[in-house]
Amino acid sequence: MMYFIIEQEYNAMDLIDTLINQADTTTKTILELSQEYQLEECLLDVVDKNIGEHVAPYEIIQDIDENPQEYIKALLDNVDEDYREDLEEELQEL
Repeated sequence: MMYFIIEQEYNAMDLIDTLINQADTTTKTILELSQEYQLEECLLDVVDKNIGEHVAPYEIIQDIDENPQEYIKALLDNVDEDYREDLEEELQEL
């Protein structure tokens, strides 16, 4: 069986959409919340810090699975104060 690695450049919003389609459970919720609160770039800053910028989508999903608290903290640190309480309530379900 042959395997192919296909690199594609995404903007933050498109990459999060792609990841949501591939992720499940906690990771999917974190990704969806980053969209809802327009924090896609903040989330991807954590990805860049943790594993770099030239990675496959499955690597990003795996990193979020392994480090959910780090991603949740990034969301909370970057959300507008007016929406922080709402975000915290949604994150309690995790």
